[in-house]
Amino acid sequence: ARGRAVDAVEAAGEALELCKELGQSSSEALALNTLIGARLANAEPSEALRVAKEGHQRARKSGNTRGEAAALQAVANVCIHIRAPVEATQALTGAQAIYRKLKDRHKEASVLTTAVNAHLLTGEVEEALRSAKEARAICKELKDLKQEATVLQLTAGIHMECGDATEAIACFRAVASTQDELGERLSAARTRQTLAGLCLERGDAAEALKVAKQAAAAFQAAGDQLSEGHALYVVAKSHLQRHNTMLESLGGYEMNTALLPKEDPREALKAAARARTIFRQVGDVAMELEAIHTAANAYLSKQDYRDALRMADEALLLARKVKDKQAEGSCQLLCAQMYAVQARWAPAFRAADASRVLFEELGNDEGREAAENYHGVLQEAAQESGHFEEQKPRAPWQGSEQGPTGAGGNRPPGQKASNTAGSAGLYNRKAFPWTKPQASEGA
Repeated sequence: ARGRAVDAVEAAGEALELCKELGQSSSEALALNTLIGARLANAEPSEALRVAKEGHQRARKSGNTRGEAAALQAVANVCIHIRAPVEATQALTGAQAIYRKLKDRHKEASVLTTAVNAHLLTGEVEEALRSAKEARAICKELKDLKQEATVLQLTAGIHMECGDATEAIACFRAVASTQDELGERLSAARTRQTLAGLCLERGDAAEALKVAKQAAAAFQAAGDQLSEGHALYVVAKSHLQRHNTMLESLGGYEMNTALLPKEDPREALKAAARARTIFRQVGDVAMELEAIHTAANAYLSKQDYRDALRMADEALLLARKVKDKQAEGSCQLLCAQMYAVQARWAPAFRAADASRVLFEELGNDEGREAAENYHGVLQEAAQESGHFEEQKPRAPWQGSEQGPTGAGGNRPPGQKASNTAGSAGLYNRKAFPWTKPQASEGA
């Protein structure tokens, strides 16, 4: 790679000299940018800056105002690369003034787009948003959809960094729509993938499900298997989130088990199974673990407790196979949860303790605290139920006030369901932490 970068520098330098000899100013500007890019790729930022400044001086002396503006923008790009935002902003101000005088709106929009990054380096978020807004207005005026999409993506990124999910979502929607108009299906699918994740974080499962399905279909049509797997994973998560939201609106687990909706868990299970197959095929163990975990929660939502435990065991075996101790600790917590919903207290306590020990050995305080907290939840629930040893699940009509499933279904008439904080913790659908890279994806 290093050798190719050196060759690129030599070729770009020769092209620039030839353009100078022939007096081809427009081609000279292009060759200048190519040489600067080659210098940066070859890890020569000082040389790149020297070439850019020489180009600016040459254009200025020859009275080539368009070349001068192009060189100033090149100087700015190098300054952004070396994190010198003040000099970059000065160069961009000069370039914008020249393009405005030349009434070159396309180039002015390009300069404003570059200015967004320069302002972000100085922490001037409001100035960055102002530049982005001006650039987008020019793009709309010129009907330059491609540049508009670029500006919108930058704007969405700013809003995400500022924690403004509402504005970020609005920008990503506009980006996807623009990419659709341009016929860029894969780019639109990737944008929708990001959008689905944001909607899921905000609790808008219906919107997340819609756009994730669109993304999955586009990736499948393009033959992008890995991206399809990620989209299907979001589809599964969205179904489960929608199910849990519906469950809360219906009174949660205090209603008859026969009345619990099952459609979303079934669909979540299908999507998670397909995603798992894809991740296994491409060798992405981290995401395969995530898919198995989601499948376990889907079975739990369907009240198929044995299959939920089977999935948790499979996740644990896989984590041990690849010797991922962080994931193993999380899988032990997942197993504890699945044992608990069957009132199998002894293995639940063993799994929670094993998780705590693993996280303690790894120095993972967050994981250790999660295991300790869940151990406390188990103790409260075991005390409420009056059982401390593993026992067989009882028939629905033999259930105590808080039955083994925690769903409170099929109780004798007039019997009240218990609703304690301790027992509610057993049925928490939220994921326990995987390894840190995986935690950002959710579980």
